[in-house]
Amino acid sequence: MLLIAFAAAAVAEERNADDSSQRIRDLLEQLDSDSYAQREAATSQLTKLGDQALAHLQEALKSPQAETRLRAQRIIAEIQQDDLQRRIDAFLTSTEPDAGQDLPVWPRFRELVGDSPQARQSYVSMLKAEGELLKAAASNPRVAAGAFQLRCQQLQAESAAQGRELEQATLSAVLLVAADDRVPVGSGTESLLYRFCTHSAVKAELEQSDSDSIMRKLVGGWIASGRGGYYALRLAMQHELPEGLSAAEKMLDGNTPAYYRQYAILTFAKLGNKSHISRLMKLLGDATVCTTHRVNDDTYQTQFRDIALVAVLHLAGYDPQMFGFERIRPHSEYVYSPYTLGFKDEQDREAAFAKWEKIKPKVAPDPADE
Repeated sequence: MLLIAFAAAAVAEERNADDSSQRIRDLLEQLDSDSYAQREAATSQLTKLGDQALAHLQEALKSPQAETRLRAQRIIAEIQQDDLQRRIDAFLTSTEPDAGQDLPVWPRFRELVGDSPQARQSYVSMLKAEGELLKAAASNPRVAAGAFQLRCQQLQAESAAQGRELEQATLSAVLLVAADDRVPVGSGTESLLYRFCTHSAVKAELEQSDSDSIMRKLVGGWIASGRGGYYALRLAMQHELPEGLSAAEKMLDGNTPAYYRQYAILTFAKLGNKSHISRLMKLLGDATVCTTHRVNDDTYQTQFRDIALVAVLHLAGYDPQMFGFERIRPHSEYVYSPYTLGFKDEQDREAAFAKWEKIKPKVAPDPADE
């Protein structure tokens, strides 16, 4: 008797499914009805059916009838939006630490900024402002790279044309994707991101030096990724963001042109401490030319090792000017102006390094401590 009951239930369930499918097909046919009222009623009923009608609606997108395709597309978008809103509501009210795993790039956002109620609210604002970009970053990083570059260009054009500041939620979403190393954003967006960080929604939080600031952590994530180049280093030095040290290390280990790599060394001078001296000392034999410039009738050349020596002396508490860097000038962002760190001839450089050799035993860390 029990088997018969199960079989009967299965048959009834199958019949109900068939009836439901037939009802949906009937409603889909009505999307192209001559009666506007009937089209609207069918649209409303299909929307209420939600996920139950999605598969049929996806098929309806291939319909030869333009009205059916258009309405099916609108219904799908509304169903998906309703589903997203339900998930967002559950996410905001949940106390579970693994909540939001099905929301695009939330795990990455949580990794950078934490899981506080404020963080969740910030994430939801981002999702509402730049949902398509975040969905692309989560589902297809390579596609997201193109979408990211296009969105950055659009935002810059809109901001320039309308003379307006960009919204915090939009800037947060862009910075989150920029920090995601799964998305191959490539080069060309560094300067745009730097400009975005001068908008009040970002700049105000960077200037507060609040280590718990969500925006500050997002900016730090982009900088630490090492994909911001010189612009990220400059931003780190301007606002004393410690993530600049990670970016500087990656730049020194990469194939970045010497002109820009010099700023990596200056980042260590600005943000580092004595523990970084041993890292910089490894560069004291690098004679790669960074810049050559004229002062009056004299030509000055700045080599990589010159800047490294200045950084070492600075971190060790010495005045580089006392070691032969006679033209050295302080700089508000870079500690010292890179254009004042070179030498007119090799003899002057050798004299500077000779003075360094005399104090090296006092400065060089003990190999046993490394």
